[in-house]
Amino acid sequence: MASLIGVIQNISTMTAMLDLFVYDDGIAVCRGASVRTLVERTVSEYAAARSHRESVFEQAVVEANERDRARAASMASLTHLQLIETHPRNKFIALSQITSAKLSRQWDGSSRLELTLIDQTREKYTWKKIYNDPGQAAAILKIALGDRLSA
Repeated sequence: MASLIGVIQNISTMTAMLDLFVYDDGIAVCRGASVRTLVERTVSEYAAARSHRESVFEQAVVEANERDRARAASMASLTHLQLIETHPRNKFIALSQITSAKLSRQWDGSSRLELTLIDQTREKYTWKKIYNDPGQAAAILKIALGDRLSA
C-alpha cells in the first residue's frame, strides 16, 4: 500500500483550489477548498489588513491555515484511490509517468512545480508561501521524486 509523504495545499487555479497529496508511488491531484472558501478567506484577511491591526490579520491567516490543515488531515486518512473518487476531476499521476520535475521560486515568493510526463505533456502547479513552507514542500517532493526533481 502506498504511503503518504506529505500534502501541499491551496494550489490556486482559475476555477478551483487543489491539494497535492504526495505518495511514495505518485501524486494525487485533488480538489481542495472551493473557490468560495478562498474568496471568504481572502475577504476576511483583507478586512483585517484594512483595519490596520496586524495582529487581527495574522490571526485570520492562522485560523484559515488551521482549517485548511484540518481538511487536508481528514482527507489524508484516505488511500489515493479513495481520494481520486471524491471528485470527478481528481487524478493520480504515477511516479512512473513523470520523466522530470522542476521546482522553482517565483519573483513574488511563490513556488512552482512543473512536471513533465512520458507523453511530453506538462502539469504546472503554483502555490504561495503563506500556505506552504517552501523548504517543507521541497523536502516532500524530493523524497517522492528523487533525482527527477531539479531546482
